Amino acid sequence: MSHAFKVMMSVLLLCIVFLGGYIVGDKQTNTVTRKVMVGYDKEGVQRQIDFDKVITDKQSQKTVDQLMQLLMYSSQMKNVTINRKEPDVYLMINSSERGISLVRSELWFNERETIIKMEEGDYRILNPSQTEKLKKLIDYSSR
Repeated sequence: MSHAFKVMMSVLLLCIVFLGGYIVGDKQTNTVTRKVMVGYDKEGVQRQIDFDKVITDKQSQKTVDQLMQLLMYSSQMKNVTINRKEPDVYLMINSSERGISLVRSELWFNERETIIKMEEGDYRILNPSQTEKLKKLIDYSSR
């Protein structure tokens, strides 16, 4: 075999190896691992929630992380009085990799703050600046 043929085969083999690595890496980084679902009560139908907005970490890792931080660093409340039965927003954060729900919460917005029901008996509150950030992240103003 000629020297030129060996060089061309070596270059071709290297290209195949690097292309394979690129494809595998791209596939792994483009996998959705967390999914945020924002839902609202369906108008005219009792006890049905429409999750019409979905944000994945593939679409916006920053948005998913900021939502998680807002929930994690919210202040816990002891005495809670909510004047409305149905929440303004339902928020779910799921792990697609593990097939589990990480967060299921209900949100009530008042004039300045947000009350969050994380689970039975665990109520939290967001201050006005956190509330504005949350509304912006879930695009609540368009409702």
